[in-house]
Amino acid sequence: MYNDRDSEWNSQLVSFFGCFVTLLLSLLLNGCGYQFWMDDTSDLQRSNKIDQFSQSISHWSQSGLERYSQIGAIHAHLETTNGTVVKSNITLIPQHSQRDIPAISGEEGASLDSSYRTLTYKTESAITWHGEWSTEPLSLVLSSQLVSATLPWNFAKEQSFGAVGWKVCNHQKKGAWIKNQCTVYRQLSDFCLQLHWDHNIGKWTFLENYMGCQPPLWEPGKYQIVRTGRNTPVTTLNIEGVDITLVATDDPHQIAVNTTGGSLNFGMSQSERVATALTLFVLGMACLWLFIAICVCQMKDMGYCDERSPTTTSPSTPVTPLQFVTVGKTHHRVHASRNSW
Repeated sequence: MYNDRDSEWNSQLVSFFGCFVTLLLSLLLNGCGYQFWMDDTSDLQRSNKIDQFSQSISHWSQSGLERYSQIGAIHAHLETTNGTVVKSNITLIPQHSQRDIPAISGEEGASLDSSYRTLTYKTESAITWHGEWSTEPLSLVLSSQLVSATLPWNFAKEQSFGAVGWKVCNHQKKGAWIKNQCTVYRQLSDFCLQLHWDHNIGKWTFLENYMGCQPPLWEPGKYQIVRTGRNTPVTTLNIEGVDITLVATDDPHQIAVNTTGGSLNFGMSQSERVATALTLFVLGMACLWLFIAICVCQMKDMGYCDERSPTTTSPSTPVTPLQFVTVGKTHHRVHASRNSW
């Protein structure tokens, strides 16, 4: 008897949990569908981003590309903080190419060309330099008729993770375990800068907070981990195959990167938003019907849906049928039994 009751209780508990989950899921899906259906502000934001990108292509084709190409070759060198030149004869040359525009759905994307002509300045040959390991910044000095800047930057970095254990340090962090401290060594692997045209001075400059080419940090440098021995610090800085790239802030690709936060996704079109809302509504209604079905089945199992007669009789007690016997002109009701005749 105890097992039957326990099993019945577990079944009711599972049904109750199923009702709760399906109801919650139905409310969630319908709520999200309602948000998608009413969120017309996203259409406006998407339209503004696409308009800005489209205008940047037109502006770039008319004047931006020509102005950027007037820079010509850029000469550069690396020097320490005290002015000692450690790497000279670095030349950045213009490189033209065709760049595909980001995929944009809907009528807005169909009205744009599939590609445009772009221009970047890149090192003629990748930088290779070997020296003593140091986290002191090196200055990249650029000189040209329209570009002149001195940019200090760390070509090497060290990051300490504390006493995490030598196994975690060596295998997970890929660092060196020295004096019960985990130190990870990184060196520069790529360098990209954004050039901004300053109308006031008539030169190309660098924006302080947006020097790099990729959000969200907009840092010019990318780093790679330098592997070393378990307890061996890094003593040599080996810069090999590092390219320096300069891009214009009004390049359409950079405009798209800036406006989309680096994702190059302008958002859903209106038809995609409506289709998503309808899909969520359908799924929400399906969960609602499932919730009703589970509740009805649970009520039947608990006996709430049984048909009940006005008078109840015990099924174990037989009901004796009544018979009528005519005696003279009077009808008498007697009980029929086996021994009555």
